[in-house]
Amino acid sequence: IEISVKSSMNHYMTINFWIHWYLNESLFQLTNEKKIDMYKKFIKKVEKINEKPNSVFVKSYFEKYTSEKYLPSWMLIEELTIWEISTVYNLLKTSHRISISKVYNTYEKDFWIWLQLLNTLRNISAHHWRLWNKKYITKLKIEDVTFKKYFQTKPNIDWKNEVIPNYYNAILVIYYLLNKINKNFWRLN
Repeated sequence: IEISVKSSMNHYMTINFWIHWYLNESLFQLTNEKKIDMYKKFIKKVEKINEKPNSVFVKSYFEKYTSEKYLPSWMLIEELTIWEISTVYNLLKTSHRISISKVYNTYEKDFWIWLQLLNTLRNISAHHWRLWNKKYITKLKIEDVTFKKYFQTKPNIDWKNEVIPNYYNAILVIYYLLNKINKNFWRLN
């Protein structure tokens, strides 16, 4: 899922705005101080990757192209975590987020929450915390149209009350996204 999100975002942005799109502030919705700070932190991360590269491919790129100051977006994306990718997605203007989320046949606001959910799930798993009894996993919205339409097969009055924040919802999101990424994956007959 992470690879798919990275490649979908980068493909759309690079095709439309060239290889250093992430430096173009006009592509981002920097409407308040918090978002401006998030963008500045992202740019600091980019500069850190450029100044002190850890990856062999980044080092060799700057050795070969000495006049280049920044990585092309497809190389930079490889160096970013899923959290940083979700932050960049959140900072993009709504029109760009809509285009990226269309790849997964969902709505841009829902997709942002899904990315947060997957990042939280990844961190819990990576740090060997218990997953089964965690109640603070990012909560899906009650209005999550895609989620409701895809998984609610019969009328359910409980759906209107609350979407309980547990790992079962994360599994449903993962299942949905994997099916969108590869339609032959996990076919239930």
